[in-house]
Amino acid sequence: MKTFEQVEKFSDKKFQKTFGVNRATFSVMLEVLEKQFQESHKKGGRKPKVTLFDRLCIFFAYYRDRRTIADIANDYNLADSTTFDIISLVENTLLADERFHLPSKRTLLKENFEIAIVDATECQILRPKKKQQKFYSGKKKRHCMKAQIVISQDKIICTAFSSGKVHDFQLFKISRLPVAKNTLLIADTGYLGLEQVHAKTLIPKKTSKFRKLTEEDKFYNRVVSKLRIKVEHIFRFLKRFSLFAERYRARRKTFAKRFNLICAVFNFNS
Repeated sequence: MKTFEQVEKFSDKKFQKTFGVNRATFSVMLEVLEKQFQESHKKGGRKPKVTLFDRLCIFFAYYRDRRTIADIANDYNLADSTTFDIISLVENTLLADERFHLPSKRTLLKENFEIAIVDATECQILRPKKKQQKFYSGKKKRHCMKAQIVISQDKIICTAFSSGKVHDFQLFKISRLPVAKNTLLIADTGYLGLEQVHAKTLIPKKTSKFRKLTEEDKFYNRVVSKLRIKVEHIFRFLKRFSLFAERYRARRKTFAKRFNLICAVFNFNS
């Protein structure tokens, strides 16, 4: 349990390590909670047992450190249900603020980006009681949820989600992204066939036992890798939060909402 006085003394580096975001982003998130609290208590009310600062710390303890709700509740001397309600309240309050919204996929068509990068990642989930094959990823050999992001100008534009069994390229087709014709779309080998859907596409070339890569092919792959490395850096930021880096233990229906929230936090933090 961290007090406000302790956190104030943290260096910028230690603050980033502790919460996963910089001090400015944390302050804005606290301001959003304060504004919501004032609006909901215009007519007065009891003084809250848990301060707004502590509420935000509880939120980060659950997302960043992936502690159980029971463990967090013990630290703050709260009931498990109260702790869960606090996390949900912080999530919904942040999502209701425009600064923590993701742009819609229509932005890809409106803004007419010069370059866009698309990639997908898999997050392990608990083994479902029903329809296990639907969520089983043959690539990871485990049950997963799959998340696709599209980035441009170092910002996440939109996301799409599916069960772990769905192939990356199939997820792209399901998401129906309205990419402008003159936008250069960059992807990895999981999106083979993308050039048939979008002509202006860069995908690394694959080797096989029948066809080895030439020096020109290897040079081309290095160029593509240097362009698309940005999306891997973004995934690194998102996986700072152990909620997604480790096995996702919450309900699957909450996965998309929470993933979108962290994506919006990345956009604001960067």
